[in-house]
Amino acid sequence: MAVQIQIRNGTASAWTSANPTLAAGEMGAETDTGRFKIGTGSTAWNSLGYSLGVASKGAYSGATQYYVNDIVSYNSSSYICILASLGNLPTNTTYWNLLVQAGSVSSVGQTFTGGIVSVAGSPITGSGTLALTVAGTSGGVPYFSSSSAWASSAALAANALVIGGGAGAAPATTTTGTGVLTFLGTPSSANLLAALTDETGSGLAVFNSAPALTNPTVTNYVETLYSANTSTAITVDLANGTVQNLTLSATATITMPTAVAGKSFIIILTQNGGFTVNWSTVSWPSGTPPTLTSTAARKDIFSFFSNGTSWFGTTIGQNYT
Repeated sequence: MAVQIQIRNGTASAWTSANPTLAAGEMGAETDTGRFKIGTGSTAWNSLGYSLGVASKGAYSGATQYYVNDIVSYNSSSYICILASLGNLPTNTTYWNLLVQAGSVSSVGQTFTGGIVSVAGSPITGSGTLALTVAGTSGGVPYFSSSSAWASSAALAANALVIGGGAGAAPATTTTGTGVLTFLGTPSSANLLAALTDETGSGLAVFNSAPALTNPTVTNYVETLYSANTSTAITVDLANGTVQNLTLSATATITMPTAVAGKSFIIILTQNGGFTVNWSTVSWPSGTPPTLTSTAARKDIFSFFSNGTSWFGTTIGQNYT
């Protein structure tokens, strides 16, 4: 036959209102809080402590009902409830006991020296502030003087560029001229011109592939000389040079390059045995190609100009030795 044991019980408010004195060892339970007390035979209910373990309730709220052994946090400290409380701050010692006081550090001794940053003495204050000492040269550059130490270079001059000094050495510097930093930030032709000090002319920067030059003065320039045998056919390629030194090794067809307006070049034609030339796509004066010198080793020189559609040829001289 099953035996049912029922503990004396009631709501927390009912117990508080009745405030009975439990017999020694008698248990009384609060049905709405889940807590219980064990009597002593002489202490009234309201003066008895709960036998249930503590309960963490998080941050204190004035709108929350707290019971004995409830733990709350307030202003970084912890408090435990000793008397049922609603709206009573944890600093009220009638309802709460201090459990854990918010800590403070008076000081912590430590020493670290890294050159430009150092920590020494007791730099951690009671407010938790870490005091660091920073020392260096105004306008200088920090660098590693060793694998574990910092140092500061001397003050840099205005517009100076920093150049690595090598392991453990301070960076070197070089002072830039007027406009150099502007050009490095925006490398345009105009900014390059402003940064140069010995330029001639004006306008835009050009490079060696298809530059557009306006009114340049070129002194003592050299054209590229290209030498080849014609065999029976050859196509002139101006990428090889604008002075074509060709030796007739047979009667040959010489084909002009693509006509580009403004292009010009010279052919030095060396005879090697009475050979003739068929000039492809060349317009000659009066429509008549020149008669070549037939003597071996003699040279005829011709110049060619293009208007973008045709090549026009003219004889510079013949029968050169």
